[in-house]
Amino acid sequence: MDFTRLSCFQCCPKRFQNRYVDNLAKIKEEVYEAPKKFGEAIHLALARHYQGHHPEEVSRTFLEAYPDVLDPNDLARTPVNGLFLLKQYQDYYALQDTQWQIKGIEIVDKVEIAPGVEWEVKLDLIVEIKDTGIWGVDHKTTAKPFNEQYWRQYEPNSQLSGYTYYLQQKYGQCSGMIINGIQVGYRKRAYKGEDAGFHWSFQRQIFNRTSRQLEDWKQ
Repeated sequence: MDFTRLSCFQCCPKRFQNRYVDNLAKIKEEVYEAPKKFGEAIHLALARHYQGHHPEEVSRTFLEAYPDVLDPNDLARTPVNGLFLLKQYQDYYALQDTQWQIKGIEIVDKVEIAPGVEWEVKLDLIVEIKDTGIWGVDHKTTAKPFNEQYWRQYEPNSQLSGYTYYLQQKYGQCSGMIINGIQVGYRKRAYKGEDAGFHWSFQRQIFNRTSRQLEDWKQ
């Protein structure tokens, strides 16, 4: 059991059967999957980045996962913009990330939440920050602006609760989850002083869980 499986089942039981019971896979990607594929490529590239690989290897990883434009009408999610975005990200967080001691990258593991019931986690990053302890980091790419409505979706959120519970069991404590937000978009015309063309923004937010919230999640 994991967050993705539960979300898939809640959305469409037939899709759940196709994917997780019958193990069917699509023959080709559809245009509407561009945001998902772009986000997956950014995830893979960031994994290389935090493993300490050279920027050229980070770029190569992204291009291998996202070599072509999937949606001709999506002017934001192009291979060229993806490479530019990764360079901006590395520069933007160069100083802040020196405070992170990497404990794990792209972790896939399980934790028992009840007798005979295991919860699977797929954590993008586990870091230790001096004086504050262990944190989980989840990369999220989006076209939505970083406003109150966007961040509200993580309170509550079973994915973050599962991650927090797992980290507490593995390390004895978890200071919280960091959502590493990466927003992309494209303006056809200049707007309110902002130039036309590809635009991006980065933002990180912290989310905590109380022991009562985790117990409710388990139930």
